[in-house]
Amino acid sequence: MIFAFILPFFAVIQLTSCVLQSGGGLVHVLHHYDTLKTSDLRHHFLSRHKRSAGEEPPPYPRQMEFNTLGQHFHLYLEPRTGLLSPKFKAYGVDSRGNVKYEQINKHSFYTGQVLGEPGSTVEAHLEDDGVLSARVTVGEDIYFIEPSWRHLPSGENVTMISYRARDVKFNFTAAGDKPSPGVGFCAEFDDDQLPLPKTHRRQSTNG
Repeated sequence: MIFAFILPFFAVIQLTSCVLQSGGGLVHVLHHYDTLKTSDLRHHFLSRHKRSAGEEPPPYPRQMEFNTLGQHFHLYLEPRTGLLSPKFKAYGVDSRGNVKYEQINKHSFYTGQVLGEPGSTVEAHLEDDGVLSARVTVGEDIYFIEPSWRHLPSGENVTMISYRARDVKFNFTAAGDKPSPGVGFCAEFDDDQLPLPKTHRRQSTNG
């Protein structure tokens, strides 16, 4: 099954194709990464709501704490409402063209900040099983958290990986040169966030 995972409000680097292209694992794609389990995420709910069995929980703010990449993150998250149309549907298509619709919890999208870090931003999606996907911007650093099944072999006792945008390996080649071995340019960044080598920055500046 090929699953469609849609997060239109923030760009998550998709490394899966890079791993396949390199013929190896994350060591060929990232200079450094860390791993997380759902038990490493400490949740603090800021509202209590009694609901009947089977009722979908309403959106409410929450705080989340975890340690990764040598940093302590204390997130304040608010529900991202109105993100998806009432008629929105997500589906997966397998190799035979069979379509299977997937249930999407519209209350699982969040936006927020890192407490104690002025100007920081967080865009996040929290799955029902507690797995986090997020983009966290603190100063000039951008941190990504993704489900580990996208990149690590099955059976790994982790549920998420984390890495910095600046730790993604880029493989720039001059025009006319044959592509060098290794991973090509696969990540998604805004133009002002692209970590270009200094030589390419000078070229783009000079037109």
